[in-house]
Amino acid sequence: DLSSLVLVRGSVDVSVVSGPSTSSVRATIGTATCPAPNITEVVAATLGEQGEVEGFVVDPLRLDDSSTVDADDFSLHPCSCFPVEWGLNPPVVDESFQDVPPESNNQFYPKAFQIVEGEYVCEADSTNFISITLPQVEESEIPTVCEDTCWSYENCTYFFAGKAGDTPQCRFYSSCTVLVREAGVFGALIGLPRKDKKYCRIADPQTCAKVSTRREYLGAGTSQQPLDPASKYPCLYQDLLQQCDLK
Repeated sequence: DLSSLVLVRGSVDVSVVSGPSTSSVRATIGTATCPAPNITEVVAATLGEQGEVEGFVVDPLRLDDSSTVDADDFSLHPCSCFPVEWGLNPPVVDESFQDVPPESNNQFYPKAFQIVEGEYVCEADSTNFISITLPQVEESEIPTVCEDTCWSYENCTYFFAGKAGDTPQCRFYSSCTVLVREAGVFGALIGLPRKDKKYCRIADPQTCAKVSTRREYLGAGTSQQPLDPASKYPCLYQDLLQQCDLK
């Protein structure tokens, strides 16, 4: 029959006679279209049947090429650095996408980064403390003056820009491992990455902290999960940012 011939040959030309007229028709094998499944609707229907509350979050699918050693080749974790070709698509958030300099391919020297604001400074000792200066400038100019001075020190990688009482103050450090609260000061503790190596921006820092780094810091064991990039590649200033949760 016709269907058997089409399956064997791939396509068959036939003539269809209808009264005095004859038409040519080609029968071929075609693939059925398969639109992407709406997983959100499926989950919503399931939760609705179970009487669950709204506000659910659907976890993304993870796709892996089993022929390679890399896990989840075709997936992007919130803690992963994203290729610029990925664009502003989940899990990449707008803030991360905008922070990547043009034509950098997400490999760049970051600017000074504010770690924490308030009554916090670095724990200082003879091994990491450089100096204190009292700039005579307007309050709005203190961060810029402190950063410029930090750059003038070859070993300065952290600085505090703020006030001690009513007096503008800059403090400079070569390293910073412990945050300490000091009464009477208020300002910003800022990290100054030196241009000795480049960094990349991760897809979604807030979600990364929720699903990976905060859990790991609190001993939830995510460091044992090989698919989690945060367990292999700690973020810049991650140790200090984690201390903010406890201080």
